[in-house]
Amino acid sequence: MNEVKEKIDQIRLVWNNYILEYKSCRKHINFTEDIQTNYIGIIFGYFDDTLEIICDRKPNIKSFYQKFSHHISLLQTIYIHQDFIEEMLYIFKCNVTKGDLKKDENYFINREIRNELIGHPIRKSKIGNRLISASLFGYQQKQSQISYLRYHIDNEHNFDLRTIDIALLIDRHINFLNLYLDKILQKLSKVIKDYIKVLDGLNKSIKKQSFDTIIKILSITFESFLEHKNLYNASDILKIYKLKDVHPRYSNYINEFFFELESSIYEAKLNASNFIAWKYIPQNKSNHRAQNLKVSFCDYIKFVDNNDDDNEKVKPKDNINHNNYALGKLYSKRDYASFELFSSIIKSSTSNNNLIIEEFDHMRINYFNDIEYYCSLSLIEKELDV
Repeated sequence: MNEVKEKIDQIRLVWNNYILEYKSCRKHINFTEDIQTNYIGIIFGYFDDTLEIICDRKPNIKSFYQKFSHHISLLQTIYIHQDFIEEMLYIFKCNVTKGDLKKDENYFINREIRNELIGHPIRKSKIGNRLISASLFGYQQKQSQISYLRYHIDNEHNFDLRTIDIALLIDRHINFLNLYLDKILQKLSKVIKDYIKVLDGLNKSIKKQSFDTIIKILSITFESFLEHKNLYNASDILKIYKLKDVHPRYSNYINEFFFELESSIYEAKLNASNFIAWKYIPQNKSNHRAQNLKVSFCDYIKFVDNNDDDNEKVKPKDNINHNNYALGKLYSKRDYASFELFSSIIKSSTSNNNLIIEEFDHMRINYFNDIEYYCSLSLIEKELDV
């Protein structure tokens, strides 16, 4: 069952980090108005909450009523999993229909058992309202079996005692889940491979397109980048670009924009490639691999003698730590009093730096102008080199 959990986690990863983030990925699936409500999150959550019911092959139950309740929970969980897999196959455009599922014995055998016992214990024909079958849970339930009484038209409604091996029931369901989760993952691999090509094209565009055109391309292909930092939205960054020759604070911000863009594209491609290369590793093999990777802490940590005079050479970088903290607070821009406090901390450690003093003065005058404020702060951060 760990395999099923990990596959669902991989699908959720792609959904959260690619489908929801990029139009270029959404166009490959059925991203309808209903699906935009993100109800697939309910499906992921339901699997998280109910897989343990399937995993527990030896539940600690003794009384008939406990067994009765567990068997109903097990069959109903399998049924809902089947429905959710069918929904996911539709969402991700896997070209698997309800008719295809009905041809899969791992699907229809378990579904028929559930329908006979829970969904339609008394089943009648649509035409003529004739009795087709009637089913009732047996009273001699075993830990490893579900037994039930069945009266079916095929047997002239004579008594028929049926027993279901729970282990086989669960094995069929796990095989069903793995098969169709693999189909979904195969489709998502194609989506991600296509997106890597989009990122390659974006990389080339950066080097030869105008800035206006680059922003338009980003808004279509890499839109989350324009949302992840102050002033990276299309409106603000275009204004800053027009000022890049006016003062270093603006050209610095544009240089940072390009540096972070190239870094983000590289990271996005790396993460995408890691997803494509992902394969499930069974627990025993995973543990074996982890054992081989174990190393001693002594290989990486140098222990220092507190009595060694050389330790006096190692001094904490208090100014750097204080400046990092103050910069973080200035980026959050909580209120003007905080600005005065944390800017004074940095100025006190850089009293002879005219650029930093000038930029803080510029920030003070333009406190309510985000473009001026953050461009100056970015230049200060570069000057501090923290």
